[in-house]
Amino acid sequence: MSRRNFRPETIVPPAVTAVVIGILVIVGRFYERLPIKAPQCSFLSLTGYPCVGCGATRSIIAVSKGDWLKALQFNPLIFLGLISVGIWLVFALVRTFRKSTTPEQTGASSGTRSLKLSTRSVVAIVVLLILANWIYLLIYLPR
Repeated sequence: MSRRNFRPETIVPPAVTAVVIGILVIVGRFYERLPIKAPQCSFLSLTGYPCVGCGATRSIIAVSKGDWLKALQFNPLIFLGLISVGIWLVFALVRTFRKSTTPEQTGASSGTRSLKLSTRSVVAIVVLLILANWIYLLIYLPR
């Protein structure tokens, strides 16, 4: 592979994200033995209802113990996020190390209008996922 085909800007964000998640999973593995614990959710304390992130710590702890079903049960969006980062990392690795760098094959020739529509679509999907996750947590979050 020649030096000019290597594009680190495509691999750095997902790699850094994967490393941070890896550190969180390692911390989750030893969470019960840590002298400091995460504070209780302020939103839950004030309202009696879980926030969008409630169950995230328990989900990460479940992932660290290999209990994927329990992780999904505690917070589906965290579980989906973990899997999404893995997929993002694989795609970034493929994109970083592939041979061709022509604009037609990388998608660089597409117009900004389609990019804006794509961004709006992604934002709409993320908002819908967050709302669906919150509804799930309001109904099913294990206490």
